[in-house]
Parts: sequence; C-alpha cells; structure tokens
Amino acid sequence: MDDNVLELIDYLIPVFVGIISCIITFVRTGKIKKIDNEVSEMKYRIPSYREKEEPKATTYNLEVPQYRLNKQTGELVELPTKKNLQEALNSFRDVALTDVIERFMPLDQSSEAPVLEAYEYNADRLDALLIASEYANELRKKYGYSDTATLGDMIADLQSKNEKIVQTIKNATVKEDVNNEGEKNVEKK
Repeated sequence: MDDNVLELIDYLIPVFVGIISCIITFVRTGKIKKIDNEVSEMKYRIPSYREKEEPKATTYNLEVPQYRLNKQTGELVELPTKKNLQEALNSFRDVALTDVIERFMPLDQSSEAPVLEAYEYNADRLDALLIASEYANELRKKYGYSDTATLGDMIADLQSKNEKIVQTIKNATVKEDVNNEGEKNVEKK
C-alpha cells in the first residue's frame, strides 16, 4: 500500500499545484478562463495578442529648454534660448579625450630632469667607487696588504713597485742593446 501512495504522489503534486494556481487566478481576476485566453493567444500569436496600436518610435529633440532659478520666487523660469545637446556633447569630446590621454602619458619630465640627472650622476659615481673598492680588495689579497691599509698607502706602495719594475725593464733593455751592438760590431769586422 505504501508503494501505491508513493507512485500516486508523483501524479498528485502537479494536480494540486494546478488547482492552487487556478484558485489564485480566480481570486485575483474573478475569472478562471482569462488565463486560458492569454495562454492560447501567446501560443498561437494571433493578431489580438498584439497591441492595438503599433508602438511609436522614440524621437529625440536635440534642443532642450534652459532654466534658471528665480531667487525671489524660488521657482525655475524657462529661458527663451534653447540648448543644443549635440553641440554640448561635442564641445566636451576634446576635453575628455585629452584627459584620457594625459592619464596614460608619462608625467612631465621637465620638472624631474634635474633630479634624474643628479640621481644618474650619483649612481655612476657610486658604481665607480664600488669597482675601485673591489679592485682595492683584490690588491689587498694579491700583495698581502692589511685590512687597515688606506687606499693612498696602497697606491704609494704600488707606484714604488712600478718604478722598480720600470727600472728593471730599462736596465734589461740597455744590457740587451749593448749585447746586440757588440754582436753587430763583431759581425761587421
């Protein structure tokens, strides 16, 4: 028996919903057949379904009246001149376009130019100092200078070493020239 009731519920629910909708329609309109007429007209799209008059196309008047507040009476007074909306819209087109362009364009760099130049100058000098500092650290390691040795002390020591190297090269060149000349002289004799 319970199985039969469950099978009947599938059929009874739509019937109860239909009866309730008919009751609501009757209470609201006073007629039960009105909904049937509307549904059949919609279903078949008969001419009576359409409105009796064709809807009019929307018309726009480009000129609208202008108003001004009368301070004495507190009412709006219509002015004799009318405002053309299309001209007003066109007059703001350039302004709106320039605003959009300015929003996406870079800032005026003329006021920032000195700041940028100073920044680039300082950045270049700092890079040079960093390179010099790294080179000084390499020299400290290579020649065994202490960590407390100043750059001036290292430069003075390196200049003296360079002078010794130059003297050694000059002495070697002079000896070689003397040796070569002697050989040339011997060969000529």
